[in-house]
Amino acid sequence: QGRLTATVFHRLFNLTDNNIWIQDFWGIVFLCAAAILFCVIFDRALSRKSSAAYIVFSCLFVSSPLHSELFGIAGCSLAIGAGCILIALAFLAVMYYFSSKKKITLLFATLLIIPAASWYESVLEIYICAVFAVLLFTQNENKELKLKKIITDGLIYAVPLAVGMAAEIVLSNAVMKIFNIQLSDVGTNGSIWGTLESSERLPHFIFCLRRSASCLITSFFYYPVIRLFFIMGVIFFAVILIQTIKNHRAGFLLCGAGFFLSNFIIVLLSGAAIRYRTCQSFTFTIAIIAMYFLLVLLSGSEK
Repeated sequence: QGRLTATVFHRLFNLTDNNIWIQDFWGIVFLCAAAILFCVIFDRALSRKSSAAYIVFSCLFVSSPLHSELFGIAGCSLAIGAGCILIALAFLAVMYYFSSKKKITLLFATLLIIPAASWYESVLEIYICAVFAVLLFTQNENKELKLKKIITDGLIYAVPLAVGMAAEIVLSNAVMKIFNIQLSDVGTNGSIWGTLESSERLPHFIFCLRRSASCLITSFFYYPVIRLFFIMGVIFFAVILIQTIKNHRAGFLLCGAGFFLSNFIIVLLSGAAIRYRTCQSFTFTIAIIAMYFLLVLLSGSEK
């Protein structure tokens, strides 16, 4: 499947389907640890500290019923939990670069992105969502923050992500070629774009969007998590528009739109309507939106 990290990790620790409960146990432990790391990230990004906001985020992120479905797939619990930790550590490394200007920290972040992308690529959506979330938090606290500063910081966060993804593809393909490993079509983490002719890409892109929209719309009516995601998304955009108009700052709209649309980036990268991998970041998004609402209320009460 091209999941080099999972293969190496399972071989080193002798993890098989026979001791799946061990994977689920450590997956939950890692997920809780990742929630703590993300709270550390928010604490570093915010000048106004709020324990209540961190608690709201952590509870919603860890306790979402969506995890029970994702964890039902063999090895997925460990991949998601550990992948979130790697993503959070990579994010912290980039944040440290802003204060230290040491390029070695960007290299360290890249080295963390590689195993995370190879383990379960949809955790990269969480990294992108976290970037826009932190930029949005910063914009909310500093209304005078220039749009140029937001874009520059966002591009710096993107460097380890882009390099890490490219390195993972090269590394995985090299290993499969050297050891003559056949790529499985089931659950592959590859992209279909390279296999299509130029004339086929636009029709396939439209097909992916239509199929993804169909799946999400259908799920809206019978799956509470998806319904909550879109309801909170509508309220979130209403708040963002009010802040944009009130403060005359396009940064709110840019960060807000980037944050919400990041949940669907996996469709663009893979060229496939992958429901579970697309929805994996929904839990993180719901928790962030709830946290942001509380931060906006708290900042308004201080005036």
